[in-house]
Amino acid sequence: MVVQGSSSTVNLVRAFPRLTQAGVNVKVIAAISEELFDRQPEAYRQAVLPPEALYDLMVVSTGTRRMWPIRNVGPLTDEYSLTADWDNQWLTGGLEPRCHC
Repeated sequence: MVVQGSSSTVNLVRAFPRLTQAGVNVKVIAAISEELFDRQPEAYRQAVLPPEALYDLMVVSTGTRRMWPIRNVGPLTDEYSLTADWDNQWLTGGLEPRCHC
């Protein structure tokens, strides 16, 4: 599971005790900066996110599906992920009225 965004990360960390109690075995990776990750030694990158893990990947993000926090995600990532635009529609925020242009 790749998590991106402060509220997504905080809420996932809060859920750790329930996941542990339920016996869920999941690896969580905080996606802060893919560019910084790319600068790490190859052995570290392989240990954290090996290429085969991309085929069993879920993203939890406050961002959108248009811009995943990491490149080259697997074919099922979209189906398994939770993002701010869960229904594939742009969501307005705050008190701004919706534009029906």
